[in-house]
Amino acid sequence: MTDTTPEPPEALSIQVSRPDDGVLLVELVGEVDILSVTELKTQAAELEAQLPAHVVFDLSKLTFIDSSGINALVQAVREIEARGGTGVLAAPSPEARRVFDIIGLSQVVSVVQNRDAALRPPPEEPPSAADVSP
Repeated sequence: MTDTTPEPPEALSIQVSRPDDGVLLVELVGEVDILSVTELKTQAAELEAQLPAHVVFDLSKLTFIDSSGINALVQAVREIEARGGTGVLAAPSPEARRVFDIIGLSQVVSVVQNRDAALRPPPEEPPSAADVSP
């Protein structure tokens, strides 16, 4: 007889580091779901003290993400951008990438397949003519 007990969900682990000046790396490992999304939201709120910055959410080690997790990531990126920073979702795992492709997430927030590329902050835009005083 085989054991049909389902595997327990993999707990969410969040590691934040600063690999370069002005760059924050937030590595998510495990599952982001309705049970763990509060931890993600709390961590994202704590990033506010370090903004503006270029924030990269490394999703390469996610084993599962549901709609609550996607919503939390979108809200985090939007909050970062509202405070003058940039946010990007990087290297989504195959499980996360499949969901992102289905819902068209890359049309809402920046999704970069390569973590190293995502870690490079976007070039600063030159001031527009409206910003330059005579």
